[in-house]
Order: sequence, then C-alpha cells, then structure tokens
Amino acid sequence: MYVCVCKGVSESHVKQAAKEGICTMSKLRCKTGLGSQCGICRKSARQLLHQISGTKPQAPCQL
Repeated sequence: MYVCVCKGVSESHVKQAAKEGICTMSKLRCKTGLGSQCGICRKSARQLLHQISGTKPQAPCQL
C-alpha cells in the first residue's frame, strides 16, 4: 500500500527505512521525499514509522 502517493513511497519503503535505523520523520523525508509535497500522508506515515521502529511518536512542533 502507498503511504505517500505524491512521491510513490510505499509501506515497504517505510519498513526498509526503519530497518536501516531511520526513526524520525525528518530523516524519512530526506531519504524518501515522503511528506514533502502535499503533506496529507504525514500523520499516518509518522504513526507507521514509530510502530515499525518501536519508538514513541512525538507531536509536531507547535509555534
């Protein structure tokens, strides 16, 4: 299943990134481009990444 349609990033891409040690959205965005266009995928991608990597998700910064 695609997590980010804009950049063509699938769930397996996120799983592979987590296996490689990526555990933050900023690192995932740098590696895959996920969340860098329309941004609709960010919330679900964050949840998936932290579920896979076993880390606790942090809320986005609020200004």
